[in-house]
Parts: sequence; structure tokens; C-alpha cells
Amino acid sequence: MQIKDTPAATTLSEDDKNILEDFTRVAKQATVSLEAFRLSEAADTLYHYLWHTFADNVLEESKPVLQNPKTAASRQYVLLSVLLDSLKLLHPFVPFVTEEIYRLLPIKDKKESLMIERWPVQQ
Repeated sequence: MQIKDTPAATTLSEDDKNILEDFTRVAKQATVSLEAFRLSEAADTLYHYLWHTFADNVLEESKPVLQNPKTAASRQYVLLSVLLDSLKLLHPFVPFVTEEIYRLLPIKDKKESLMIERWPVQQ
């Protein structure tokens, strides 16, 4: 299965936009920490978001959204976007694991390696 193209921003629900904005904030915070070589701070930021926000809340709240044909494509896009960008952010810490997961993702225009993908946020 190949995930469809990016939906237009207008088709994203407010919840989907909030998920992406929250993740962007976390990605920026982790990037600042990485650039300052505060590796434990970056890892801690990513861990807390992925475990306590993404896994505990976003994924659980997504179950009924994914069952609705009208909202499923938008939420699939959001979940895949967060997963892909999370892999990029985690790559410095667990490169072999992130590379293998990336290899299995159903995305279009996949690069040869996760390592050469564009970083999720630009400072």
C-alpha cells in the first residue's frame, strides 16, 4: 500500500493541524538541543513526546478517526508524517533501527537512505 499524496491544508481537520503543530514544536526543541550537543535533552524531549503524547494520546484518539472514510486519509497523512519525521529525529540515536523502519514505510519518492532525507525543521 502506498500512502496518497499530501492532502491540501484545507482538508486537514483542526485536530490534525494541532497534532502537526505540536509535533513541529517538539521537533524544533529537539533540533535546538541537538545543535547545541545536548544529546540527553534532545533524546528526553523526543521520548516524552513519542511515548506520552503520540502513543498514549494521538494514536488512541486516531482509532475512531481512521474508521471514518471521510477523515481517514487526512489522519493517515498526519500519522505517517509524524512517524517519518520522528525517525529522522531519532536517527542520530538509533540509526540501524530507524533505517530499517524507514525502509518498510509505504511512502512515495523514498530516498535510498533515511540519512539523506531532509531534516524535519529548519532553524
